[in-house]
Parts: sequence; C-alpha cells; structure tokens
Amino acid sequence: MGVNFDKNKNGTYDLHREGGHSDFRILHHADDTGFEIQRGLMEAVRANPNITIFENHYAVEISYTTSHGDKK
Repeated sequence: MGVNFDKNKNGTYDLHREGGHSDFRILHHADDTGFEIQRGLMEAVRANPNITIFENHYAVEISYTTSHGDKK
C-alpha cells in the first residue's frame, strides 16, 4: 500500500526540482503523479474499516462533534 514514487537505480527516490526551487525535493511518478497519489490514497481509504465511502454523492454540510461533545 502507498504511493509508488519513482526511484533511481540505487533505490533512492528520484527527486526533481519544480518551479523556482533550487533544491531537488519533489517526488514524482512518471507523468501521472497526481493520479498515483489519488490511487494510493483511495487504496488506504478503502482498506480502513472506519471509513464509509459514498460513491456519486456530494457533501452539502459537514457536522461533527469534538472529543468533548461540543457541536461544530
């Protein structure tokens, strides 16, 4: 489980620079990094028994209580 970021031949992450940054610190996965992150996240969500997925639904309002019982 997780995101399969690209690695070098020696097994370390293949870091890149992005925008005006001078350091190599950006992880990537081929040309579809966003899709790969979403895939890894959805894999983790589906594996968690405490999360219910509602396909084709939209959240209009989210209401929750804190650990102290206060409504937000």
